[in-house]
Amino acid sequence: MARTGYIFSEQGILHDTGPGHPECPARLTAIKSAFEKAGLDPPRIEPMKAAREDLLRVHDAAHIDLIEDTCANNAAYPDADT
Repeated sequence: MARTGYIFSEQGILHDTGPGHPECPARLTAIKSAFEKAGLDPPRIEPMKAAREDLLRVHDAAHIDLIEDTCANNAAYPDADT
C-alpha cells in the first residue's frame, strides 16, 4: 500500500518571510503538530536541492535565470512571493 509523505526540514522553520506573509514558521509547525494530534505518522522526507531540469518542469528558463541572477548579485527579489 502506498503512503503519502510530506517534505519537511527543521531548517524551514528558520525561514522568516516577515510579518503577515502566509508562508511562515508557524504554518509549518502547525502542520507538523496537526499530524501528531491526529495520530498520523506520514513518512517525513528531507528536501533536496532541485536541479535546473527539475525547475524547468514548472518555470520557464527566463524566470530561473532571473532568480539565479538575483541571488548571485544579492539584488531585491522581483516580488514578495519570490
